Amino acid sequence: MILSHDVSAIDDNVFIHGRGFGGVSILWKNTLNAKVTPIVMSTNRVCAVSVCMDSFEFILFNVYMPCDNVTNIDEYTSVWNEIIDVCDKSHINNVVIGGDLNTCITRNNSPHTQYLLNLLNTEQLHICDNSELSQVDYTYLCPVNHSKHVIDHFIVNNGLTNAIKTYTSIHDGDNVSSHCPVKLVLDIGVTYLSTTDRCFIPRPKWSTVTDTVICQYKDTLNSLLNDICIPMDVLNCRDPLCAKRSEHCQSIQYFHDSIIDKCLISSELCIPHTTDKCNQPQNIAGWNDIVKPYKEASIFWHNVWKDCGSPRNAAVADVMRRARAQYHKVVKQVKRDQNIIQRDNMAHALLDDKGRSFWSEMRKINSKCNSIPNMVDGEIGDNNIADVFADKYQTLYNSVSYDSDNMNNLLDSLNTMIHDQASNIDGSYLVVPNIIDALHRVKPGKNDGYGMLYSDHFKHGPHRLFVLLTMLFNTMIVHGFTPDGFNISTIQPLAKNKRKSLNVSSNYRAIALSSPLSKIFDWVILHKNVDFLPNKILLTRVIHKGQPGSTQRPEPGRPRRAQRAGRLVPDTRTESQVEPVETP
Repeated sequence: MILSHDVSAIDDNVFIHGRGFGGVSILWKNTLNAKVTPIVMSTNRVCAVSVCMDSFEFILFNVYMPCDNVTNIDEYTSVWNEIIDVCDKSHINNVVIGGDLNTCITRNNSPHTQYLLNLLNTEQLHICDNSELSQVDYTYLCPVNHSKHVIDHFIVNNGLTNAIKTYTSIHDGDNVSSHCPVKLVLDIGVTYLSTTDRCFIPRPKWSTVTDTVICQYKDTLNSLLNDICIPMDVLNCRDPLCAKRSEHCQSIQYFHDSIIDKCLISSELCIPHTTDKCNQPQNIAGWNDIVKPYKEASIFWHNVWKDCGSPRNAAVADVMRRARAQYHKVVKQVKRDQNIIQRDNMAHALLDDKGRSFWSEMRKINSKCNSIPNMVDGEIGDNNIADVFADKYQTLYNSVSYDSDNMNNLLDSLNTMIHDQASNIDGSYLVVPNIIDALHRVKPGKNDGYGMLYSDHFKHGPHRLFVLLTMLFNTMIVHGFTPDGFNISTIQPLAKNKRKSLNVSSNYRAIALSSPLSKIFDWVILHKNVDFLPNKILLTRVIHKGQPGSTQRPEPGRPRRAQRAGRLVPDTRTESQVEPVETP
């Protein structure tokens, strides 16, 4: 995976026509065994990072300089002054500067050239064009008079001149820019992390299933559920303090795992799964149909022109330029009309395949693979980064203080109540309609964080599944036991601001993803005990708004917030602290 740091030299307050320009970026592999830290610059013409490895460190600058004329000399010198100032403050000796310097060192009358040559001598820097290994013939081909210039350069400190292995310009017919890429290879002993590639886990695409597929899933799951051995001795037990409680808890755990396994097997057999799009090339809409023929023609005539000695004025040069201009024009046209082409393709696809979902097609258009940083808070590697977030959220979630004596007294009180009421526990506390009602409230697409178990596994299940879940929940209530899957949550860090550094843990917030089955259990308990929970009016309103057939749709996310309110509002709150909501 590739990580990046980039800036743009375009003034945000100025409206421009056409595509943007002046952006600079630095890319590096996330497996690079180095600490790469973006450097904040006051000028938007420079992108810089510091690279620190075990035995070597350097600063890398990517520069986009203003055009070479007298009116821009002040801005030109100010950019260089900031680069030198950053190098002096960092105390890092090795420096690599590259980019569009808009300076040709052969122009003796240019103010840019005179300033740059003086700067190289003063700061003991070496321009790589003067290296013996340089094979750069030109880096810019003027589209007006077809003249060739060298205005893109790499500059290194004198200590890195012996590390230069390759310095050349790349001329390719596939390049639609007037500038040619410049390649610099340094022998500095770069190493990479020996980490395993992230394993892609296919996930069921519940959002795309049809009624026919759901019926197949129900039939398959119903058949597999017949093989589950129901623990009748546990179901008939009414004593939470029975002598066989340990054995009964193991049976409940096995019963829970069996139900989950059958749901996963059924979905794997019947439900289509996602594919690894991040490792597939991202195609531009219309590229193969519109752009590809012009691209092939441009590459062909570019190679012919090179075989003829790259003449400046000849018939083959005119054909090459014409083919290249047509290719460049078509690329810009396709990029400009991406939305139109995508809408047309989607419309044709929907007409040809009536089973396609409109919103699933929209997700395909807007989907993208987010890059993951290889360094957070100075730690490198997946396991070390995971430890950073684990420590951070462990501290955060345990930051609320409490009185140990009060907690112990509360625990003793609960245990006493359980002992006193043990004989009154009803083994048929829940019935099947309670489970069906809770499933109506759980949102589709909710997963356990591993991407395997979804709420859709239960929402689309057969009636036999609802019966087994009723049995499972009743045994859990009687024995005061929850399976291991209920007690595990996956903490997923999410970037607060993707424009800020992703290498700092403070730029992340976390969400906890739990088993969808635990959410169903939460709704069942909430509905059965709404009369005994604090903030009764608010909770009653939420439940009535979520009733099947209600004329009012539940507000997005409101049931979950209300559930938390019922759990977390302590009995010690005063009436002035609670703002009741009147029942409509």
